[in-house]
Amino acid sequence: MRTLVLAPTAPVPTRSGLALRVVHLARELARARDVELVALAREPAPEHDEPFTLTHLPAHGSRRRAQLRWAWEPWPVAQMDSSRLNRFVRQRAGWSTVQAHTLQMVQFGQAAGVPMVFDAPDSMTHVTATLSKADSRRGASAAWRFEELKTRLYERRCVRAVDAVTVPTDDEGALFERWGAKCVVVVPNGVAVHDIEYRPPAAGAGIVFVSYLRWRPNVEAAIELAERILPYVRDRIPDATLSLIGGDPPPEVACRRGASVEVTGFVDDVVPHLHAARVTVMPLRAGGGTRLKALEALAAGVPVVATPFAVNGLGLRDGEHILLGNSSSELAEQAVRVMRDDALAEHVSRAGRRLVEERYDWSRVARPLLALHDELSGR
Repeated sequence: MRTLVLAPTAPVPTRSGLALRVVHLARELARARDVELVALAREPAPEHDEPFTLTHLPAHGSRRRAQLRWAWEPWPVAQMDSSRLNRFVRQRAGWSTVQAHTLQMVQFGQAAGVPMVFDAPDSMTHVTATLSKADSRRGASAAWRFEELKTRLYERRCVRAVDAVTVPTDDEGALFERWGAKCVVVVPNGVAVHDIEYRPPAAGAGIVFVSYLRWRPNVEAAIELAERILPYVRDRIPDATLSLIGGDPPPEVACRRGASVEVTGFVDDVVPHLHAARVTVMPLRAGGGTRLKALEALAAGVPVVATPFAVNGLGLRDGEHILLGNSSSELAEQAVRVMRDDALAEHVSRAGRRLVEERYDWSRVARPLLALHDELSGR
């Protein structure tokens, strides 16, 4: 059995939550079938030791054409134009199934003429709807509402056109079922639990936030941490610090760098930064269903303070695996609790690690995906 996996960006090395999902699910698929992963990227595919073949093909769309398509298509879809990928999918044969990661890759996968799985790491309609409320930039709300309208129409057509949709949470699954998807399978995000060393919470008053800092929901969270949460914490614990870890921080994040705020940019390994912090705070109020950084933090042992939105669908209990808050002051107060109470920090740290070991290792969460591909390919 052979499966073609399509990704919108280079997945190796894994520098984003999406890349982690693409690579780990491809690894699990490759345990039972031949997998060819094709990604849109300018540079050639790097050398790697993954159990799948990896091909990079360029996207050649003009900006003018993308802007014209943007009038009726979501922007992530409108800017994806690759004649090379179209030819590749049409001319190659022998695949039993196709897996298209993200909404923008569905348009390419349909040319293969075999059963297709649309892996939706989140509902882009839901993402744009939350951004219309959370993006603080002037004029952003109206722009996101227009994007939401286009995305809703396009995403609904896609989920009806494919053979199956995989989603990370029940909420997204229920939405796509209401829209008429033929088959919806929940494939949660996972974490390579045994590749991440567990350590008890560090001493001190360090706060860490790990994310891709070009993504707007993460930018809003970073600004809230620096402007509202950290000052509240420092009023009570003067030596508290904040580390913003992640690639491509825009100027509005980079300018927060100072004596008590570290902005690192991309780092090769986030785990040492997690181990060095007393707590990770995730004030996310927009975006989708990835939750990968929460799982990574739980595996590493750093106590997690978050909005309910940031960890929706993970089955975490407040006060047991995590500490929840809604407002900036509530999140800051929970962080202060963790900094002052060693027993509380130790409790949520160990409970969080146990949870990811029991539920969220990639080998466990990918089982429904393997069964789905077997079913679609007639095995």
